[in-house]
Amino acid sequence: MKKTLFCFLSLISLGTFAQNLQPSAAAAFGYDLNPTDMTYVNLKKIFLKPISEKDFVYRSALESKLNTSYYSIVEDQAQSELHISFKTVQVVTSAMKNTVSSETKTKKDGSTYVVTTYKSEMTERYFAEISLYLGDGTKLMTKTAEKLQTYSGAGSTRDAGINECNNARNNGQTNNMNTTISEALFVIQNQFLVQRKTVTPYVFNIKSRKQDYTDFNDAATSLKTWFDGGSFDVSSADYTKAMTVIEEGLKEHNPEDRKARVDNEIAAVCYYYKAYSAFVTKDYKKAQEFILKSEELDRRIHFTQEALKDALKLMQDRKMI
Repeated sequence: MKKTLFCFLSLISLGTFAQNLQPSAAAAFGYDLNPTDMTYVNLKKIFLKPISEKDFVYRSALESKLNTSYYSIVEDQAQSELHISFKTVQVVTSAMKNTVSSETKTKKDGSTYVVTTYKSEMTERYFAEISLYLGDGTKLMTKTAEKLQTYSGAGSTRDAGINECNNARNNGQTNNMNTTISEALFVIQNQFLVQRKTVTPYVFNIKSRKQDYTDFNDAATSLKTWFDGGSFDVSSADYTKAMTVIEEGLKEHNPEDRKARVDNEIAAVCYYYKAYSAFVTKDYKKAQEFILKSEELDRRIHFTQEALKDALKLMQDRKMI
């Protein structure tokens, strides 16, 4: 512990965090991720088939997890090229147990009193089975998932404990079943379906008592406007203004001088901007080059460095780069 604290204080004393980066999220950017098996990616009409009437309530939840910007959901199975059948099971595996406990507490004046607590607890099992078929009925895969969830409640009366437990169950049921459905569906999507993923670029307001970063902060504002606009026109005034400052800043980069205005941290921010700009304009090779350079200079500027690097590595593994 002492060694860790010493290292941390040493970093501060060396001025590792010379600038104060204040992140601000731009609009999330959606992109398609190919499956590992590309055989069926041209089949885009999907029919969702609940096995029973009680499963129908989760149809919209299942649909929301599909890439509806790529696939169309059809209402007639005869028109489908793929269909997904699903069933759910929700069953109490451990009936509600009620217990009571008492604890003696002492007041400031020395007198005592007894606190009685009534606790209730139950466990429920959530199960989902999802199958993917071709339009002609050929099964491609079936995947199952399950989850055990314990609900509990406590109160000053037996009824209060029971009500608290029931409220926890009522509030958690839909979320727990949706989670179970997601787990089963994920494996199928990963292998056979084009998924919709998102990345969120950030811009940074740089604060420093020793250097003036007005140009970088203005560039960040312009770049956020460009990201938020969603057209990603590289000839736009906002993009051109931002990139001019970024490129000039990189020319100013001096890794040998810890007092330089553009040190490794600021240069890492510049490459981060270039990486995300390349990504949203679908120049994935450049995006990969720039995010690796950003992390090489300083991997601590924001967690979305790693997020973009991981996204690009997965795209590379899927032969999208």
